[in-house]
Amino acid sequence: MDEPTFVQTSSMNLNGIAEIALKRGLGLQRSGGTSGEVQAWFRLAACAAPDDARVTPFAIAGGPKDQLAACRRILCTDPAAPAVLERSGSILTQGGAPAAGDRYFRKALLVEPGNTVQAAFAVANLLMQQGHPRIAYPFAWLAAQHAPGNLGVVVLFATIASASGRHGTAATAFAQAARTDPANVAATVSAAAAAWRDGRTGATVRFARRALLLTASHAEAMALLVGASGDAGPGPDATAWSSRLVAAAPAAAASWVSRAEARLRASDRGAAFRDAMRGLLLEPSTQYAARFLVQAGLPLARFGTVRRVARHALLSHRRDPELSYHLAQAEKAVGDLGLGWDIEARRDSWPRFHRVAGLPPRLPDVARPDAALTDDGLLVASEQGLGDELLFLSCLPDLLAECRSPIVEADARLHPLLQRSFPGLRLIERQARRQGDRVLFDYTEVVRALAPKAYVFSGDLAARYRRDRDRPAPRGGYLTPDPLKRAEWTRRLDRVRDGARLTVGISWSSIHRTRARALYNSSLEAMLALFEVPGTKFVCLQYTDCREELAAFRQAYGIDIWRPAELDQREDLDGTAALMSALDLVISTDTSACMLAAAVGAPTIRLGSSIYRILDDRDMFFANLRPMIGRQEATNLPLAIQRAAAMLRETVAGPG
Repeated sequence: MDEPTFVQTSSMNLNGIAEIALKRGLGLQRSGGTSGEVQAWFRLAACAAPDDARVTPFAIAGGPKDQLAACRRILCTDPAAPAVLERSGSILTQGGAPAAGDRYFRKALLVEPGNTVQAAFAVANLLMQQGHPRIAYPFAWLAAQHAPGNLGVVVLFATIASASGRHGTAATAFAQAARTDPANVAATVSAAAAAWRDGRTGATVRFARRALLLTASHAEAMALLVGASGDAGPGPDATAWSSRLVAAAPAAAASWVSRAEARLRASDRGAAFRDAMRGLLLEPSTQYAARFLVQAGLPLARFGTVRRVARHALLSHRRDPELSYHLAQAEKAVGDLGLGWDIEARRDSWPRFHRVAGLPPRLPDVARPDAALTDDGLLVASEQGLGDELLFLSCLPDLLAECRSPIVEADARLHPLLQRSFPGLRLIERQARRQGDRVLFDYTEVVRALAPKAYVFSGDLAARYRRDRDRPAPRGGYLTPDPLKRAEWTRRLDRVRDGARLTVGISWSSIHRTRARALYNSSLEAMLALFEVPGTKFVCLQYTDCREELAAFRQAYGIDIWRPAELDQREDLDGTAALMSALDLVISTDTSACMLAAAVGAPTIRLGSSIYRILDDRDMFFANLRPMIGRQEATNLPLAIQRAAAMLRETVAGPG
């Protein structure tokens, strides 16, 4: 170890004994005194001022053993000298004894926590290496508080904060590190990554761009920039940046996976499928490549590939809900229908399912046709949304043939229809309540009041009663509309049909108008081929406020779509069902309006495949629902509209 330089001891303001001892030691050092003589005076100075970090380096010299021995001699005089305790910890840690060093560091922190940055840093670093980021966090915080300009300290603090789940703190600390050393690419990329984890899209874009200015082909920075270009982000075009990433690192699976994600967001599923496949070829164990491939492949009807990839990926990622969900859909479409339902039996543990509390035991083996059902006291718990409820409760007649008095949870808007259709049915409203940013279905009060013995989800009914592809539902609907309301709608439709042969209900878009739904939502302009069929009068079945859209369409094309202004089609489902039952035909994209029309028995054309793609030219759940896309055809809304227009022409031209 090099001897430290010491110029003027008087300027150090030491106590008298320490100053005299230090001067004599330096004098002997300059005049050629022996090492032992010099060190004796330095040790005396350290003993006189043991807590002064300016003195201890003179007394602690030589190899690690000599340094450690000198520290121990000083600590014999003053066991609470923080600088010496810190130095002892450093010597032991560097010598391969981190546990022993950690004890000295902790003693130094107990003596003087504000002036022992090295000790706090060392303890935090050791705990992080041992896999205890939450325990390491307060030590890292202490070091960062007293050395905010030290890049190494700030980066360690940010890393530990991130590992302990404090993403906001990590983002702020990494940003501080990037500002401390603007030319440090690693710190800048880390700042972008931390901002991304904390949901700060703008900061992610800024730091990722700055990193790319420093290193134009930095793959992680490009990937972050791609990720920040999401639905809500103001960032750059994700596909363009992901293409740059592929060009910069074509042999990296992550490059292709990033572009697959970007193209999937942009609804370019064919390109996303190919990119995800390239990512899998480069690195077969890549979880997200498999995810993006199955997400893109399902609407493309690439069921064989989806099944193979999902099965292989689930060997390594058994609990991945997206892989499980898409494998279930592929099995329903072309594989083992029963297996598809069985995979979905675990859906209540998937993130896309709502949270539940207070339920009785779940009825085991409900999907097995020979399994006995609870004859009394069975709770049928709700599924996700209104469309799911309408779909799965189509199995209610089958259940009532086996189970005498189930308790059925359903949206309150459906109660009039269900009570009319199944007199005496025990109904409860949806037990949903807001808890933070999520919805919780809490059945505690229901169980206390009604004492159900077991429960099933309404989707479990499909697994039991729609398990055989060769035995679709024979019924054309299961809900009974209000006869008086239906008669009134029939009279009103006769008045507005303007001599048209058919009154046709039309629904073109879900309330969820996201990029993911773009494949299934349409527009009035895109449906022009339907509206141009002569002999038809179209009735609006949109449950969203579409008055401006209808007015603009009328002005542009001269086509008037009648909208019953007094009917709230979102809240008054009983009135809406009566209207649908009075129509000659309903044409709809994949919306809850389509489900309600089918459930009430109206002849329905679905601008897509059959539900879950189980069958080709009819639906598994509703005999009155006609799909326009075959189960092994790619989702193609324009093609579905053209086929529906041709079918509509045939219907108008047909007899009676």
